[in-house]
Amino acid sequence: MINSNAQISLQNYIWSATRGKVNFFEKLNKLSDWGRIEKEIRKNYQKGVGLKGQPAYSGLSLFKILLLSHWYTLSDTATEEMVKESISCTHFCGFRLEDQIPDHTTLCSFRNELVSKKSYERLFKKINEQLEKTIGS
Repeated sequence: MINSNAQISLQNYIWSATRGKVNFFEKLNKLSDWGRIEKEIRKNYQKGVGLKGQPAYSGLSLFKILLLSHWYTLSDTATEEMVKESISCTHFCGFRLEDQIPDHTTLCSFRNELVSKKSYERLFKKINEQLEKTIGS
């Protein structure tokens, strides 16, 4: 009998089988100081309870989805679909295959909350500074 801790999840199996070489999102996750970003998000995002009493989405996961939207110049609806359909995007944003992905209205509300608290631009500036330092070194 295999120890449950040693079992590989279906998501991890699919992820390792499909990624081939190290992809961009994996490198970005390793190179970025997400703790700094998450700290800024926590100051400005009031995470509540989701529909039907489910836990609310992580602010960092929502921000990563907004990054994808920005980088690929997608609408909120198109970004939602991209995260649902792309294993690498799902993984980058911190979701498992069986997780519910935030819908476009959730993304819009999250963005609006960050904008209203003047945090949206600061967050993008912080991630850009991190990437510039990493690429420049």
